[in-house]
Amino acid sequence: MRAQQRQRASAEELAQIERVKAQAYARKETQTANTDAAELVSFVRDHLAERRATFGEHDLIAEALNRGMGKVSLSELEAAIQVDPELVRLDQQKNAIAVLTNQTNLRLEQESVVFVTAGIGSAAAINSSFVPFPELVEADRRWLKVQSNGVTHDYTEQRAAVAGKSHVLLAPTTKAVEALKREIPEGQVQTVEAFLLASQKGAQLQDAVITVDEWGLLSNRSGHALLRIAKEQGALVRFVGDTRQHVAVEAGDFGRTLEQHSNLRSVSISKISRQRDPRIPRRGDGNGVLKNHRRTG
Repeated sequence: MRAQQRQRASAEELAQIERVKAQAYARKETQTANTDAAELVSFVRDHLAERRATFGEHDLIAEALNRGMGKVSLSELEAAIQVDPELVRLDQQKNAIAVLTNQTNLRLEQESVVFVTAGIGSAAAINSSFVPFPELVEADRRWLKVQSNGVTHDYTEQRAAVAGKSHVLLAPTTKAVEALKREIPEGQVQTVEAFLLASQKGAQLQDAVITVDEWGLLSNRSGHALLRIAKEQGALVRFVGDTRQHVAVEAGDFGRTLEQHSNLRSVSISKISRQRDPRIPRRGDGNGVLKNHRRTG
C-alpha cells in the first residue's frame, strides 16, 4: 500500500513529505532532550488539578510518561512525585494506588469551610419585620393557602426559605442564567464569572444578598472567590440547588465540601409551588415533586 501511494506521488510531493518528517523529528528532539522529571511532574500535576480536585497517582504517572515520550523513566517519575512539595496525599495507599490533590485545591477547600462555619449565626435577619406569604394560615405546623375554588396549597417550605432584600442573582452557566431571567424578568441576573470579573473592577455590592442558583456547579475556585468577595464587602450569600444533581467542570466539588465539612445548614424544598392560572386544569396530581431541591445559607 505504501509503495503504491509513493508511486502515485510526484517528486515534489515526496520531497515535501520528507521535509515534514524531518521537521517533526527535530521538534521531538527539542521538546524531550532536556526533559526533567520534577518539571514534568509539576506540569502534569497542575494540568490535572485544574479540572479535578483529586486524582490518582496512576493518572499522574500515566500522563507524565505520555508527555515524556520515553525520555523519563518510571523510577525517576516516582521519585519526583514522592518529593514534590505541592502534592498532598489524601489516603494511606502507596505507589500508584494513592489519591492525590495539590496544595492550592486543599487551601481553597479549607478556607471556604472555615469561612462558612465562622459565619453561621453571625448575621442578623435580612428583614426581621418581613412576613412571607401573609395570606397563609397555620394548621398542624403547616402554612396553607386555601383558594376560592377550595384547592389548598402547602407553602410551608417556601415560607421558611424566602427572604426580602436587594439581591445579586447569579448562576454558574449561561443556560442557568437564561432560565432565571425567564422566572425573574425584572431581576439583574448574570453568570458567576461575569460577577467575579465585575468585582475585580471595583463593582460594589452595597450590603446585598448574593443568591447563587445551581450551586452544585461551583468549583473550588469560583466558590472560594464568591465567599472572599462577600467577606470583603459585608454581603450575605445564599446557595440554591442540589449538590447531587450537578458537578463542577473545574476542579473541586465546592457544595459537597461545605455540606460535609462545615456547619452549613440547608432548607430543603421537595415540592414546587408555581403561580398558575386557576382557570387552567392541572395535569396529573399537581404535586410537581422535585426531591432534594435546596436553598442553603
